[in-house]
Amino acid sequence: YAKDYPFFLKKKIKIIENFINIKNKKKLLNKNESDYFKILIISRLENKQKNINNFLYSIKKINEDYLNKIKISIIGDGVDFKIINNTIKELKLNNCVDIIKPISFDISSYYLNANLFIIPSKWEGVSNSLLEAMSYGLPVIALKRCQGMKKFVINDYNGYLVENENELIIFQDLIEELIDNKTYLKKLGRNSIEVIKRLNMVDDKIQWRDLLNDT
Repeated sequence: YAKDYPFFLKKKIKIIENFINIKNKKKLLNKNESDYFKILIISRLENKQKNINNFLYSIKKINEDYLNKIKISIIGDGVDFKIINNTIKELKLNNCVDIIKPISFDISSYYLNANLFIIPSKWEGVSNSLLEAMSYGLPVIALKRCQGMKKFVINDYNGYLVENENELIIFQDLIEELIDNKTYLKKLGRNSIEVIKRLNMVDDKIQWRDLLNDT
């Protein structure tokens, strides 16, 4: 984003990335086995940017045998709550998709119980929920068109950047593969933690302090 600012401002721009603590790795990578493959989305419920409705239509493309093995938790609230809820009913996804309005700032249990994090946004800055999910050892699927995702999501390393066609997200084959291959899924999750380690070299509080002192 910095490169899009006027030239005379570029030298005044300082980028400070949000610092995410790495959780207890041993605990994260030994999740309790579940009968379901659990997909997590944490997002404002707004379709123009966050693309939740199109995500739901994309989920409907998954083979029914696999769809019956999936549970999707969408954590959030927003202006399109009713629209998204109606889409779930229209597509008859009630059995596999739940919208959960958060009642606490602590949503760690959702990260701990999930197998895969999906961020269907059309554009983002630096997504805190994405970084948090990776710090909990979750593989990630995101849209290739979403600016900045390639810094965090590396194909076949800690997840996948996928294409979209007519606003539908092309990911059904990937999800079916991840359901079938739990060893590979865990490998992607371990790599998410490694990506976060490389990004989180300095606590952002220290960077803010240094910036203010220099100023």
